[in-house]
Amino acid sequence: MLGKASEQGAYVRKWALATVATSYLKVRDEQALEGGKKAAVERWISRWTKIVRENYSTGLRRESRRNNHLYWAAWSVSAAAVVLNDHKSFQWGLDRYRFALEQIQEDGTLPLELKRKSKALHYHIFSIAPLILIAETGTRNGIPLYDGRGGALHRLARRSIEALDDPIFFQRATGHVQDWVGELSGDKLAWMEPYYARHPQGNLKKWIRRFRPLKNPRLGGDLTLLYGAPMGE
Repeated sequence: MLGKASEQGAYVRKWALATVATSYLKVRDEQALEGGKKAAVERWISRWTKIVRENYSTGLRRESRRNNHLYWAAWSVSAAAVVLNDHKSFQWGLDRYRFALEQIQEDGTLPLELKRKSKALHYHIFSIAPLILIAETGTRNGIPLYDGRGGALHRLARRSIEALDDPIFFQRATGHVQDWVGELSGDKLAWMEPYYARHPQGNLKKWIRRFRPLKNPRLGGDLTLLYGAPMGE
């Protein structure tokens, strides 16, 4: 994870950082862990974090430095920053999160993800996942992030959730019938658990019920276990 990588390899490296960081966070404070080995793991995560941060701080005109790839990098670095108590990296992630909010239009769309044409809805759903987890992490650390930029994240959420029932908006906006990369599944919608727990909305219930337990290793594993709120009838 610390060596040279192709472009695709660099994409996978940043996703994997989030998986490792959130996994380690669950066991970091276990008293039985050997201190020397913990220190070695944290040095590794720190070096890994620096590589991802530096990679997404260069070539800023490239779309991958402004679209969902940047949002995932921001989440990965933010998660690692919590593990490491690294305020500089955490601030880096927050700055990229706020950049992402600036990209969200009044109609709740992301222009660079609309360019995906038949996959536009898929990539809106893919984009919102890391942003929700950053917002939740910030809120839990005393930094209210959900309502920034006039509720931009909520606009993105509403547009995406509504389109799960009827993707006609994205079809008209792109001129293409919408299609998924793979199938719609719980891992794609795992972000709904923390979002519903913080902002309960009726139109989330059927999707959460349909796919529970909602799990995504890049977001922290079993998000139903971590965040799942009772929904009643």
